[in-house]
Amino acid sequence: MDSFDTAFHSPHLRILSDDQRRTLYRAALACLQRTGVEVHNQEARQLLSDAGAKIDDQRVRIPSYIIETTLADAPNAFTIYGQEQRWDMSIESGQVRFGPGPTCTYFMDPDTGERRKAQRSDPALTARVCDALDNIDYVMSLGLVDNVTASLASVHEFAQMITHTGKPVLGWAFKKDHLEDIYKIACAVSGSEEAFQQQPNFGFFSTWQAPLTHTDEDMANCLWAVDKNIPVS
Repeated sequence: MDSFDTAFHSPHLRILSDDQRRTLYRAALACLQRTGVEVHNQEARQLLSDAGAKIDDQRVRIPSYIIETTLADAPNAFTIYGQEQRWDMSIESGQVRFGPGPTCTYFMDPDTGERRKAQRSDPALTARVCDALDNIDYVMSLGLVDNVTASLASVHEFAQMITHTGKPVLGWAFKKDHLEDIYKIACAVSGSEEAFQQQPNFGFFSTWQAPLTHTDEDMANCLWAVDKNIPVS
């Protein structure tokens, strides 16, 4: 069956036709093979080289068969678990999930109506609101916490969210050290690292700095997350 012929099980917005999507997909494969992508992480470059990619310093040109094989080997579905079973979130083709976004600089104070910088308590408030809304599937913070040590904003944010919701959480991190701290918090909430491995209660929201460029830290985060069985989006 054509991978683009998917029956959707929930509301969705569709703009491109199947033919247009195939055209974009083929163009992306051609770009990765011809132009390549800058990969600044040595481990990632080695993995790609072992798979058959061509390495020129930090430029990696990825033949289309690597992409196709990887997509074919990827699981059709996986689950990010809630602290309550009713909020377990299955990620699968055709299933749309709803939730807020991350890292907004400003936050609208619900009590005063003030537009202000996001504060440490705001992710907890967002989590509680998401927890009360049946049609929201997962929790993100809506803000980039401003009144903490800047480099640790993602850790403070995650701690506030996961302690104020029973739903799955999507977290992010500047560096691998911060992701490790988030993982420790998640394992504590799960009860143990073994319990987390069986039912991961958060997914890692990966971020990228520029088109066709993967920084050392971004790739290190993703590789570490995969090693710890943390779902990556």
